[in-house]
Amino acid sequence: MADAGRRCFDVIVVWRFDRFARSVSHLLRALEQFQALGIDFVSLSESVDTGTPTGKMVFTVLGAVARTRAQWNESRPACATPARKENASAARLHS
Repeated sequence: MADAGRRCFDVIVVWRFDRFARSVSHLLRALEQFQALGIDFVSLSESVDTGTPTGKMVFTVLGAVARTRAQWNESRPACATPARKENASAARLHS
């Protein structure tokens, strides 16, 4: 990332997304940094090139999905906790 900040290159080419990033959130953070620096990102296996309109659309959709998933995961534990307690109480009553 230091070389990206120094603009040592214009494009990053990877074989697959998972060879570059360990998680979707890590990938999206890196892609946002590259976009801000004017660096394109190409994944050969997924056929994504952020230098093209289609690649930019895929990046936008991936970002939206990741944000939705994060929000869903944040709200999920709060909703699930009371249900687990109720189920445990009901199971004890029926035993």
